Amino acid sequence: MSSDLARGAAGRLSVELTKRMDAKSLVRHDRNVYIPRLLARTVAASLLTGAVTSCTSSHPVSEATVQPSSASAPAARSATSEKGPKDDLMAAAAVMSKAGTARITISGGTQGSGVQSWNAPQMILLNMSAPESNGSMLCAEDAVYVAVPATAYGGKHWVRIDENSAPGTAKQADVEKIMLMTILVEVFNPVLELHAVVHDNAITKIGVDRVNDADATRYSARLTVDTLVAQMTSLTDASRDRIRKQLTSYGQTQSVDFWISGRNELVQFGIAGLSSTNHSATTLLTYSDLGAAPAPVAPQASDVVVPGGSAQS
Repeated sequence: MSSDLARGAAGRLSVELTKRMDAKSLVRHDRNVYIPRLLARTVAASLLTGAVTSCTSSHPVSEATVQPSSASAPAARSATSEKGPKDDLMAAAAVMSKAGTARITISGGTQGSGVQSWNAPQMILLNMSAPESNGSMLCAEDAVYVAVPATAYGGKHWVRIDENSAPGTAKQADVEKIMLMTILVEVFNPVLELHAVVHDNAITKIGVDRVNDADATRYSARLTVDTLVAQMTSLTDASRDRIRKQLTSYGQTQSVDFWISGRNELVQFGIAGLSSTNHSATTLLTYSDLGAAPAPVAPQASDVVVPGGSAQS
């Protein structure tokens, strides 16, 4: 899909959301909180199945949802070609761990942009915007915050969705779709992915490509779901089981690619196998402003609507 078509599709989606902001098109979680049904159906599938039509940066990241990163830009390092692939990937993991944050651009099967923090707390802030409307979504490890019109929620700007958001079975189906987005903070964690690949199968050095107008060495590997999930040591057993179940529904393995600069920075990451309908579809994440990008933070409790009340408690 071309960028013009993508923006057009995003615009139509935004207009449709605005038009359908009524009782017939909203999922009611309690008397105070409504979640757009169209959003609930589409948002979780957007990245996990390569269906995002457009996420652009025309709606700037809010100062309320980012904070300056304490990490400085990584120092220049030796070229990756002098060592073996596993050494190169481990060196990149160390650089990325120190950086902690980056601006990300998503391409390939999806189109998008945002800010990511992969050190605790892990978060991804995605800006979705179009000329007619705009909005944002913040994916955390245990919840998803969806930006909503303040006029519809007494001045509040975010709805928090977590596993306890809707006890009813009919409502729970929509919540579960949105909660799939919490998997992204793990699957798109560059340090976790780099460590997992080093512990898994052989890594192939492909060659040199141009990324961000600079040379980067590309490495390719196959990664099993079990190896990837085993690296998620900060999660509970229940959370790891939930992620393993979801990822294995797409397949037992994923194809991953890493583009590493001469400074040992991971400048691009590709992953295929996150779609139940097209296992070869690849999502690419390109990183910039390593260590200098502002880290996403959860919205203030006073600005959050939660099922069961008008604000987060």
